[in-house]
Amino acid sequence: MKTDHSQATADAAHTHGRGGTPEASRAERSTSFELVDFPVPTGREEEWRFSPVDRLQRLFAGDLTGDAPTVTVENDP
Repeated sequence: MKTDHSQATADAAHTHGRGGTPEASRAERSTSFELVDFPVPTGREEEWRFSPVDRLQRLFAGDLTGDAPTVTVENDP
């Protein structure tokens, strides 16, 4: 059995969960300081493949309650 992915890629049907063609290198990845500029991980991305994204959906959706943690940074010479 032979599988031809060229037509699926041309039709944008073979996107590996990214909604487009995967980046060829890290330099081509999107960069931003805005969280909304990044899609919610599905677990099919290489960076998230070992993460329990199904258990993190509330975090991704922003449905968390309670006080935000406080972080203090001290500079010791």
